[in-house]
Amino acid sequence: MAHAASYALRGRPDTLRVFLTASPNTRTERLTTDTKQLAKLDANRADYLKRFYDIGVEQSHDYDLVLNTDRLEPAAAAEIIAGLATAR
Repeated sequence: MAHAASYALRGRPDTLRVFLTASPNTRTERLTTDTKQLAKLDANRADYLKRFYDIGVEQSHDYDLVLNTDRLEPAAAAEIIAGLATAR
């Protein structure tokens, strides 16, 4: 797990690239931050991806698995990821 690791490791067949997402409200609650801070974090990530990987917009097809933790408890998401990682 690292900042933009899915792009740095995209050519490696031995990786499972996972994108965890949630609504801004859920993310704000989990991060104990406010929506302005969250927007700034998202903008910083977008800037990083653009500068270092020339990625304008993250796409779901850049990942092997996309999980929405608005619909899944984090523990369930972790279980899914661990199951897939060990099955590889």
